[in-house]
Amino acid sequence: MRRNPSWRWFALFNDDGGGDGGPPGGGGGRSSYEASLTAFKAKWNNDLERAVAALFDDNYNLREKNRNLRDQLDAAKLPEGAVVLTKEQASDWEAYQKLGAPDSLVKKEELDAANAKIAALDARERHETAAKELGWKGSVLHDLAESKGLHIEVRDETENGKAVKRVYTRPKADEKAPLVLLEKHVSEHLADYLPALKEKPAGPAIPPMGPAGGSNGSSSVADEYLKRREEMSKARTNPLVAKPAATSAAAS
Repeated sequence: MRRNPSWRWFALFNDDGGGDGGPPGGGGGRSSYEASLTAFKAKWNNDLERAVAALFDDNYNLREKNRNLRDQLDAAKLPEGAVVLTKEQASDWEAYQKLGAPDSLVKKEELDAANAKIAALDARERHETAAKELGWKGSVLHDLAESKGLHIEVRDETENGKAVKRVYTRPKADEKAPLVLLEKHVSEHLADYLPALKEKPAGPAIPPMGPAGGSNGSSSVADEYLKRREEMSKARTNPLVAKPAATSAAAS
């Protein structure tokens, strides 16, 4: 048999969060229940339909909230084998992913090493070219540039309508630094290295000829040197060579 809803029936199943509509038997007994029911009826101005509608709305909203929470919980579930990372770890992982796969990292290391070797050879070649233009020792200039962190380059320029080469330098670590003439920079800041940078004449110098050499001023120094060498060779006696027989007989 179906019953029509009444305030007493409604109060048994309603709880507005303050305990006004709770079932009897809890706390103050029957008198407490009657007082709660009276307060609840007054809250809704004795309008049962409004109270039922409000209860339905609250129930619907509560079920919607629970459904959304369940969906969020399902979406937040990690797949099998997944790992939770902190913010810092996630940032490191993203940076690592940008580098590529592990096998490509090995190739990149090999490529970087090859590029470093090429750059070193290119620098040495530029230093040798620059030293040749300045009349300096290439090996010394290379060591100086590497130890002092200098970038050196040779540029083709025009001066008074003629093509000239100039050697410039700047700090290797600062690509935006202005270029200055290398010779000027070394003279002002690295003057102690100049004696080692300057090339020495190749080979021993030919000694000047004195009056005994017979130089009349018309021959070159080389001719005089060769003439003197020939005369000294003729005058020298080799003790290992036997004297002619006639000379030996005369001596006896």
